Amino acid sequence: PEVRKEVKLCTAVFKLPTELQKLFERISSLSKIVRVVAYVRRFVEIVKTKINRKSNEKNTENKNVSKMQTTALTPAELDESLKVCVRAVQKEFFSEEIKHLSRKNGVLQSSSTIKTLHPFLDEQKILRVGGRLHNSALSFSERFPMLIPSKHKFTQLLLMQEHRKLLHAPPQMLLSNIRQTFWPINGLVAAKRIVNNCGLCARARPKMCVQ
Repeated sequence: PEVRKEVKLCTAVFKLPTELQKLFERISSLSKIVRVVAYVRRFVEIVKTKINRKSNEKNTENKNVSKMQTTALTPAELDESLKVCVRAVQKEFFSEEIKHLSRKNGVLQSSSTIKTLHPFLDEQKILRVGGRLHNSALSFSERFPMLIPSKHKFTQLLLMQEHRKLLHAPPQMLLSNIRQTFWPINGLVAAKRIVNNCGLCARARPKMCVQ
């Protein structure tokens, strides 16, 4: 009440998996979805900073908050937002596998469709593909790519984005570039589907008419 001059703190809850599904349905660009999630995460951090700031650090934190509001998104923020999207997609499709791997023994059921990929959870709770590449000198993302389903809208947008970035590359080249970071299940089929549905690629490869 205003008479007592009391301040009541409110808590905002943002359900990422549910809201991300709406973003995937409404937005047809993966980079735009990642930027939207990045701005939402920045807003949540700003709200937390304003609520939890202490009286002796008030001036310093106000400067940091104002600077955060005006600066552009950093590569670290975009990378973390992309991982948020990946975690939401994996939680939707591989919930049972994630539940089993989160236990102490970390053993998948024999009926799991991804057991042959030797998946594991990293420090950020992202499901990655294991195997003998851990002995190689490649980077961490190349040795253990993030596992994604082939029929999700996220995978389709990712393949479309990389297909255009590579100047409409063929399926094998597209899949080879994607597997440096991600491992889509039945990736070659998904890559062929994206290339075959591309209008520019269809016009560049016209079929000869036969009388």
